[in-house]
Amino acid sequence: MPGYIIGSGLDFLVNLVRYRISDLKSIYNTVVQEDAGTAAGTANEIFSTDYMPIASGFDTHLRAGRWYYTKVSTDADAVGLRAYVFSTTSGQFRIPTNATYPTSGDRAKVSYTWLDEQPTKFTDDEIKMYLGDAITTVDSTYYDFGYTFLADNTTNTFTISPTPTASGLASYVYTMYASYLIKKQLESEGFGDRIFVRDINITIDTSKGLNDLQRSSKDLMDNFRRLISEIKLKGQESIMARIDTYSSAPIVGDSYRFDSNYTNDGQFF
Repeated sequence: MPGYIIGSGLDFLVNLVRYRISDLKSIYNTVVQEDAGTAAGTANEIFSTDYMPIASGFDTHLRAGRWYYTKVSTDADAVGLRAYVFSTTSGQFRIPTNATYPTSGDRAKVSYTWLDEQPTKFTDDEIKMYLGDAITTVDSTYYDFGYTFLADNTTNTFTISPTPTASGLASYVYTMYASYLIKKQLESEGFGDRIFVRDINITIDTSKGLNDLQRSSKDLMDNFRRLISEIKLKGQESIMARIDTYSSAPIVGDSYRFDSNYTNDGQFF
């Protein structure tokens, strides 16, 4: 996703886990045709967004009256066009001097995407520790992808070697298992905090949400086991494909002669 996902490294895995457990630090909000006021029809007129910070890498749109304005990179690109230059830093749509101005009195409508910060349940360091547990468990118990997780308690730093990448299957296996561990932890906390109250006309039971969490963690583990089985199976198929078949019979003339000592099926069944 533009401006948010990192392509490799430990922070990349942390972001993947946050997506899996719905614990994002921020979310993207897209505003469509927000009223930006009435156009004056003058040079360098500015229409500002209501919300900030603007998320970079997403499309922006400006309409003034019945006209659609095209985004350009520089003032020179706007000569003779219904065009605007957009600033992600300020959230401003500006109509350059050499562009075709909106008609005075037209309503301006702007569309854009902005970032809204969210409260999170887990810190990055907590998720990194879950990832360390996942890497160690997966490699030692299910399938050895060859990664090592190191935690330095003195400097409070975490590293994974080699560097996990977006194209590596191990990245997604580790984040899947880390998500499972987190959901099991939430499930455990839910058992301790569950509430059941019954009155004459009112029943409060928080165990339903807990049951949903249990099903979610179970489904995740089932999918994880299936994925590991597929990886192991394909690995075995790859090994078998590399095994050469050959004959130790001597060459006869210009061709190979394949001899067999087969006499009957009883030799093999």
